[in-house]
Amino acid sequence: MIRKTTFDSVFSFLMKRDSLLTAFFRENLYKKQSMGFLIFSTGTSWQVQRWMQMLLGEARCRDLCSNGNSICIAALFFNYLHRHCQKYYTGSGASTAENPELCCLILLEYIRQNYASVSLAELSRTFHYSPSFLSKMIHRQAGISFGEFVQKQKLEHGETLLKTTGYTLQEICEIIGYDSCAHFSRTFKKRYGLSPSEFRKQRQKAADAPSETRI
Repeated sequence: MIRKTTFDSVFSFLMKRDSLLTAFFRENLYKKQSMGFLIFSTGTSWQVQRWMQMLLGEARCRDLCSNGNSICIAALFFNYLHRHCQKYYTGSGASTAENPELCCLILLEYIRQNYASVSLAELSRTFHYSPSFLSKMIHRQAGISFGEFVQKQKLEHGETLLKTTGYTLQEICEIIGYDSCAHFSRTFKKRYGLSPSEFRKQRQKAADAPSETRI
């Protein structure tokens, strides 16, 4: 168990993010509305297993170091969920039905994690709402249409891959869900003012430029 005061002082970084985990803590700690529980699909992750073992060990130890150690382990665990756990289920469907804002936050997080292949038809089957209702909900929360929101996720992830990997343009298109490299290039240039190749060359040139040394 984590005290609310401890959460406020140590885990405040969670509340600065727009995610399902953030919504869970906000609803349960600050709005006094029970979201039930979350189930994250972690597979056979050895990190999660190890952290759970360590937390149980610290709970049994109860010495002067156990509280600080537990906080550090919990921080690693929460960050891991943010970064790696893409599939989740809520254990309290009633709470999301009674809280449209929370339901929409979960919906947007699902799109972020499945942007490469997600469709309104899939969302309709997963969340049990009509496509037209989902479109209105997304536009109301995100300020843009479903298609624009998905495109935004694709372009932002494409930008990251261009910056941080050596993947070819074709490989990047396959990863982010574009069937056509020409379509991706046109859309990317419209948003960033440069083609993907020009963007990568500019980033590489900036990285290779010698830094100034001041005395």
